[in-house]
Amino acid sequence: MKEFECLAGNCRHTCCKGWEIDVDADSAQRYLSYSGDFGGRMQNALHYDGNGWSFHLDGEERCPLLNRSGLCDLILEKGKDALCQICRDHPRFYTFLNSRTETGLGLVCEAASLQTVSRVLPMALERFDFPGEAEEADEEDLLREAEVLRIRDMALETASDRTHTVRERLHMLSREGLTKEKLEKLLQLEVLDSAWPQLLYKAICGYDGFRWLPQMEVPAEQVLCYLIFRHVAEAANDGLLEERMAFCTQCTELVFRIACCLTPEPGIPEFAEAARMFSGEIEYSDVNMETLLEAEE
Repeated sequence: MKEFECLAGNCRHTCCKGWEIDVDADSAQRYLSYSGDFGGRMQNALHYDGNGWSFHLDGEERCPLLNRSGLCDLILEKGKDALCQICRDHPRFYTFLNSRTETGLGLVCEAASLQTVSRVLPMALERFDFPGEAEEADEEDLLREAEVLRIRDMALETASDRTHTVRERLHMLSREGLTKEKLEKLLQLEVLDSAWPQLLYKAICGYDGFRWLPQMEVPAEQVLCYLIFRHVAEAANDGLLEERMAFCTQCTELVFRIACCLTPEPGIPEFAEAARMFSGEIEYSDVNMETLLEAEE
Protein backbone atom coordinates (compact mmCIF):
# COMPACT_ATOMS: atom_id res chain seq x y z
CA MET A 1 0.00 0.00 0.00
CA LYS A 2 2.89 2.35 0.67
CA GLU A 3 3.93 2.08 -2.98
CA PHE A 4 0.50 2.82 -4.44
CA GLU A 5 0.12 5.80 -6.76
CA CYS A 6 -3.04 6.72 -8.65
CA LEU A 7 -2.51 6.85 -12.42
CA ALA A 8 -4.74 9.93 -12.56
CA GLY A 9 -5.06 11.13 -16.16
CA ASN A 10 -3.20 8.08 -17.48
CA CYS A 11 -5.75 5.62 -16.11
CA ARG A 12 -7.69 3.80 -18.86
CA HIS A 13 -10.40 2.64 -16.47
CA THR A 14 -11.07 5.60 -14.21
CA CYS A 15 -12.98 4.96 -11.01
CA CYS A 16 -14.78 8.26 -11.71
CA LYS A 17 -16.87 6.70 -14.48
CA GLY A 18 -19.47 3.94 -14.44
CA TRP A 19 -19.79 3.78 -10.63
CA GLU A 20 -22.32 5.36 -8.31
CA ILE A 21 -20.41 7.83 -6.14
CA ASP A 22 -21.90 8.25 -2.66
CA VAL A 23 -20.98 11.39 -0.76
CA ASP A 24 -20.80 11.31 3.04
CA ALA A 25 -22.91 13.87 4.86
CA ASP A 26 -19.97 15.90 6.24
CA SER A 27 -18.42 16.29 2.78
CA ALA A 28 -21.79 17.16 1.24
CA GLN A 29 -22.32 19.96 3.75
CA ARG A 30 -18.83 21.26 3.07
CA TYR A 31 -19.46 21.25 -0.68
CA LEU A 32 -22.74 23.10 -0.18
CA SER A 33 -20.86 25.81 1.71
CA TYR A 34 -18.53 26.58 -1.21
CA SER A 35 -19.13 29.97 -2.81
CA GLY A 36 -18.59 31.48 -6.22
CA ASP A 37 -18.73 29.71 -9.57
CA PHE A 38 -17.13 26.54 -8.25
CA GLY A 39 -19.56 26.50 -5.33
CA GLY A 40 -22.45 26.65 -7.78
CA ARG A 41 -20.95 23.82 -9.77
CA MET A 42 -20.60 21.68 -6.65
CA GLN A 43 -24.18 22.32 -5.63
CA ASN A 44 -25.40 21.30 -9.08
CA ALA A 45 -23.25 18.18 -8.93
CA LEU A 46 -24.85 16.94 -5.70
CA HIS A 47 -28.01 14.85 -5.48
CA TYR A 48 -30.01 13.95 -2.37
CA ASP A 49 -32.49 11.06 -2.64
CA GLY A 50 -33.92 11.22 0.88
CA ASN A 51 -31.48 8.67 2.24
CA GLY A 52 -28.11 10.14 1.34
CA TRP A 53 -26.01 12.24 -0.99
CA SER A 54 -24.33 11.29 -4.25
CA PHE A 55 -22.91 12.93 -7.35
CA HIS A 56 -25.06 13.29 -10.47
CA LEU A 57 -23.41 11.23 -13.24
CA ASP A 58 -23.61 12.67 -16.76
CA GLY A 59 -24.89 10.89 -19.87
CA GLU A 60 -21.59 9.01 -20.19
CA GLU A 61 -21.81 7.95 -16.52
CA ARG A 62 -18.91 10.24 -15.68
CA CYS A 63 -18.58 12.10 -12.39
CA PRO A 64 -19.45 15.77 -13.06
CA LEU A 65 -16.06 16.74 -11.60
CA LEU A 66 -14.03 14.51 -13.93
CA ASN A 67 -12.54 16.71 -16.64
CA ARG A 68 -11.57 15.64 -20.15
CA SER A 69 -7.95 15.22 -19.12
CA GLY A 70 -9.02 12.49 -16.71
CA LEU A 71 -8.33 14.64 -13.66
CA CYS A 72 -10.60 15.65 -10.77
CA ASP A 73 -11.53 19.34 -10.80
CA LEU A 74 -12.29 19.19 -7.07
CA ILE A 75 -8.67 18.19 -6.35
CA LEU A 76 -7.37 20.85 -8.76
CA GLU A 77 -9.52 23.51 -7.08
CA LYS A 78 -9.42 22.51 -3.40
CA GLY A 79 -6.72 19.84 -3.00
CA LYS A 80 -6.87 16.12 -2.12
CA ASP A 81 -8.16 16.80 1.39
CA ALA A 82 -11.42 18.04 -0.11
CA LEU A 83 -12.37 14.58 -1.43
CA CYS A 84 -15.36 12.81 0.08
CA GLN A 85 -14.72 9.64 2.09
CA ILE A 86 -15.32 7.11 -0.69
CA CYS A 87 -13.00 8.94 -3.10
CA ARG A 88 -10.33 9.28 -0.40
CA ASP A 89 -10.48 5.58 0.40
CA HIS A 90 -10.63 4.06 -3.08
CA PRO A 91 -9.13 1.61 -4.04
CA ARG A 92 -8.54 0.60 -0.42
CA PHE A 93 -10.84 -2.00 1.10
CA TYR A 94 -11.46 -2.55 4.80
CA THR A 95 -12.35 -5.66 6.79
CA PHE A 96 -13.69 -4.78 10.22
CA LEU A 97 -13.00 -7.45 12.82
CA ASN A 98 -13.31 -7.51 16.60
CA SER A 99 -9.57 -7.53 17.20
CA ARG A 100 -8.40 -5.37 14.31
CA THR A 101 -9.26 -3.57 11.10
CA GLU A 102 -7.57 -4.89 7.97
CA THR A 103 -6.99 -2.94 4.80
CA GLY A 104 -5.49 -3.49 1.36
CA LEU A 105 -5.75 -2.43 -2.27
CA GLY A 106 -8.66 -3.70 -4.38
CA LEU A 107 -7.75 -5.18 -7.76
CA VAL A 108 -10.57 -3.26 -9.45
CA CYS A 109 -8.11 -0.36 -9.65
CA GLU A 110 -5.84 -0.55 -12.69
CA ALA A 111 -2.79 0.71 -10.78
CA ALA A 112 -3.43 -1.59 -7.78
CA SER A 113 -3.93 -4.62 -10.02
CA LEU A 114 -0.73 -3.95 -11.94
CA GLN A 115 1.20 -3.37 -8.70
CA THR A 116 -0.11 -6.64 -7.23
CA VAL A 117 0.64 -8.98 -10.15
CA SER A 118 4.01 -7.30 -10.79
CA ARG A 119 5.25 -7.96 -7.27
CA VAL A 120 8.11 -10.48 -7.12
CA LEU A 121 8.56 -10.91 -3.36
CA PRO A 122 5.95 -12.91 -1.42
CA MET A 123 3.12 -10.98 0.20
CA ALA A 124 4.05 -9.55 3.60
CA LEU A 125 1.54 -8.09 6.03
CA GLU A 126 2.35 -5.08 8.16
CA ARG A 127 0.80 -4.11 11.47
CA PHE A 128 0.13 -0.53 12.49
CA ASP A 129 -0.99 0.52 15.97
CA PHE A 130 -3.30 3.51 16.27
CA PRO A 131 -4.25 5.37 19.45
CA GLY A 132 -7.68 4.80 20.94
CA GLU A 133 -9.58 2.14 22.80
CA ALA A 134 -10.87 -0.98 21.10
CA GLU A 135 -14.56 -1.77 21.43
CA GLU A 136 -15.43 -4.61 23.75
CA ALA A 137 -16.26 -7.91 22.09
CA ASP A 138 -17.78 -11.16 23.23
CA GLU A 139 -15.13 -13.69 24.26
CA GLU A 140 -16.69 -16.38 22.08
CA ASP A 141 -16.55 -14.06 19.07
CA LEU A 142 -12.90 -13.28 19.74
CA LEU A 143 -12.02 -16.97 20.01
CA ARG A 144 -13.82 -17.78 16.76
CA GLU A 145 -12.09 -14.90 15.03
CA ALA A 146 -8.67 -15.97 16.33
CA GLU A 147 -9.20 -19.47 14.96
CA VAL A 148 -10.23 -18.15 11.52
CA LEU A 149 -7.17 -15.90 11.41
CA ARG A 150 -4.93 -18.79 12.45
CA ILE A 151 -6.28 -20.89 9.59
CA ARG A 152 -5.89 -17.97 7.23
CA ASP A 153 -2.24 -17.54 8.26
CA MET A 154 -1.66 -21.19 7.44
CA ALA A 155 -3.40 -20.74 4.09
CA LEU A 156 -1.24 -17.73 3.25
CA GLU A 157 1.85 -19.75 4.16
CA THR A 158 0.73 -22.53 1.80
CA ALA A 159 -0.16 -20.05 -0.93
CA SER A 160 3.37 -18.55 -0.70
CA ASP A 161 5.21 -21.88 -0.67
CA ARG A 162 7.23 -21.82 -3.89
CA THR A 163 8.46 -25.37 -3.45
CA HIS A 164 5.09 -26.30 -4.99
CA THR A 165 3.54 -25.10 -8.24
CA VAL A 166 0.56 -22.79 -7.99
CA ARG A 167 -1.67 -25.55 -9.32
CA GLU A 168 -0.51 -27.81 -6.48
CA ARG A 169 -1.07 -25.06 -3.94
CA LEU A 170 -4.62 -24.47 -5.16
CA HIS A 171 -5.38 -28.15 -4.69
CA MET A 172 -3.79 -28.16 -1.23
CA LEU A 173 -6.02 -25.27 -0.16
CA SER A 174 -9.30 -26.55 -1.60
CA ARG A 175 -10.42 -29.58 -3.57
CA GLU A 176 -13.28 -27.56 -5.07
CA GLY A 177 -11.77 -26.67 -8.43
CA LEU A 178 -13.09 -24.38 -11.15
CA THR A 179 -15.18 -26.74 -13.27
CA LYS A 180 -16.63 -25.97 -16.67
CA GLU A 181 -20.09 -25.99 -15.09
CA LYS A 182 -19.04 -23.32 -12.59
CA LEU A 183 -17.69 -21.18 -15.42
CA GLU A 184 -21.05 -21.48 -17.17
CA LYS A 185 -22.87 -20.37 -14.01
CA LEU A 186 -20.84 -17.15 -14.02
CA LEU A 187 -22.76 -16.17 -17.15
CA GLN A 188 -25.89 -15.90 -15.00
CA LEU A 189 -24.45 -13.15 -12.80
CA GLU A 190 -25.00 -9.44 -13.26
CA VAL A 191 -22.56 -7.82 -15.71
CA LEU A 192 -20.67 -4.54 -15.48
CA ASP A 193 -18.62 -4.68 -18.70
CA SER A 194 -20.08 -6.22 -21.87
CA ALA A 195 -16.64 -7.64 -22.69
CA TRP A 196 -16.76 -9.88 -19.61
CA PRO A 197 -19.34 -12.46 -20.80
CA GLN A 198 -17.52 -12.69 -24.14
CA LEU A 199 -14.33 -13.64 -22.31
CA LEU A 200 -16.25 -16.14 -20.19
CA TYR A 201 -17.63 -17.79 -23.34
CA LYS A 202 -14.11 -18.00 -24.69
CA ALA A 203 -12.86 -19.54 -21.42
CA ILE A 204 -15.67 -22.10 -21.49
CA CYS A 205 -14.94 -23.08 -25.09
CA GLY A 206 -11.22 -23.44 -24.33
CA TYR A 207 -11.70 -25.07 -20.94
CA ASP A 208 -9.88 -28.32 -21.74
CA GLY A 209 -7.02 -26.56 -23.52
CA PHE A 210 -6.02 -24.36 -20.59
CA ARG A 211 -2.56 -24.93 -19.11
CA TRP A 212 -0.52 -23.17 -16.46
CA LEU A 213 2.40 -21.37 -18.05
CA PRO A 214 5.71 -20.73 -16.23
CA GLN A 215 5.22 -16.96 -16.34
CA MET A 216 1.93 -17.36 -14.45
CA GLU A 217 3.47 -18.76 -11.26
CA VAL A 218 4.40 -15.61 -9.33
CA PRO A 219 1.48 -13.41 -10.53
CA ALA A 220 -0.95 -16.23 -9.68
CA GLU A 221 0.58 -16.51 -6.22
CA GLN A 222 0.10 -12.79 -5.66
CA VAL A 223 -3.55 -12.94 -6.73
CA LEU A 224 -4.18 -16.01 -4.57
CA CYS A 225 -2.61 -14.38 -1.49
CA TYR A 226 -4.58 -11.18 -2.09
CA LEU A 227 -7.85 -13.13 -2.29
CA ILE A 228 -7.13 -15.16 0.84
CA PHE A 229 -6.16 -12.03 2.79
CA ARG A 230 -9.22 -10.10 1.63
CA HIS A 231 -11.97 -12.71 1.84
CA VAL A 232 -11.17 -15.48 4.32
CA ALA A 233 -11.21 -13.32 7.46
CA GLU A 234 -14.89 -12.55 6.83
CA ALA A 235 -15.58 -16.18 7.77
CA ALA A 236 -15.32 -15.01 11.38
CA ASN A 237 -18.56 -13.11 10.73
CA ASP A 238 -20.49 -15.48 8.46
CA GLY A 239 -18.97 -18.90 9.21
CA LEU A 240 -18.30 -19.65 5.52
CA LEU A 241 -14.66 -20.68 5.92
CA GLU A 242 -14.54 -23.57 3.43
CA GLU A 243 -16.75 -21.69 0.99
CA ARG A 244 -14.52 -18.63 1.08
CA MET A 245 -11.37 -20.70 0.64
CA ALA A 246 -12.92 -22.42 -2.38
CA PHE A 247 -13.90 -19.00 -3.75
CA CYS A 248 -10.28 -17.81 -3.47
CA THR A 249 -8.78 -20.82 -5.26
CA GLN A 250 -11.39 -20.92 -8.01
CA CYS A 251 -11.18 -17.18 -8.66
CA THR A 252 -7.40 -17.36 -8.90
CA GLU A 253 -7.78 -19.91 -11.69
CA LEU A 254 -10.55 -17.81 -13.24
CA VAL A 255 -8.29 -14.75 -13.46
CA PHE A 256 -5.58 -16.69 -15.27
CA ARG A 257 -7.99 -18.43 -17.62
CA ILE A 258 -9.31 -14.99 -18.56
CA ALA A 259 -5.73 -13.73 -19.09
CA CYS A 260 -5.17 -16.59 -21.55
CA CYS A 261 -8.35 -15.54 -23.34
CA LEU A 262 -6.92 -12.05 -23.80
CA THR A 263 -3.82 -13.48 -25.53
CA PRO A 264 -2.34 -16.98 -25.98
CA GLU A 265 0.90 -15.99 -24.23
CA PRO A 266 -0.17 -13.62 -21.44
CA GLY A 267 2.28 -11.46 -19.56
CA ILE A 268 2.00 -9.01 -16.69
CA PRO A 269 -0.28 -6.52 -18.56
CA GLU A 270 -2.78 -9.28 -19.40
CA PHE A 271 -2.67 -10.73 -15.87
CA ALA A 272 -3.33 -7.27 -14.44
CA GLU A 273 -6.20 -6.61 -16.85
CA ALA A 274 -7.81 -9.98 -16.14
CA ALA A 275 -7.54 -9.35 -12.38
CA ARG A 276 -9.04 -5.88 -12.77
CA MET A 277 -11.99 -7.16 -14.78
CA PHE A 278 -12.64 -10.04 -12.36
CA SER A 279 -12.55 -7.71 -9.37
CA GLY A 280 -15.03 -5.27 -10.89
CA GLU A 281 -17.41 -7.99 -12.04
CA ILE A 282 -17.28 -10.17 -8.92
CA GLU A 283 -15.68 -8.58 -5.86
CA TYR A 284 -17.33 -5.19 -6.23
CA SER A 285 -20.80 -6.64 -6.77
CA ASP A 286 -22.48 -7.56 -3.49
CA VAL A 287 -25.10 -9.54 -5.41
CA ASN A 288 -22.51 -11.60 -7.31
CA MET A 289 -20.41 -12.25 -4.21
CA GLU A 290 -23.44 -13.44 -2.26
CA THR A 291 -24.56 -15.67 -5.13
CA LEU A 292 -21.14 -17.32 -5.52
CA LEU A 293 -20.63 -17.94 -1.79
CA GLU A 294 -24.12 -19.43 -1.49
CA ALA A 295 -23.36 -21.71 -4.43
CA GLU A 296 -20.41 -23.16 -2.51
CA GLU A 297 -22.53 -24.10 0.52
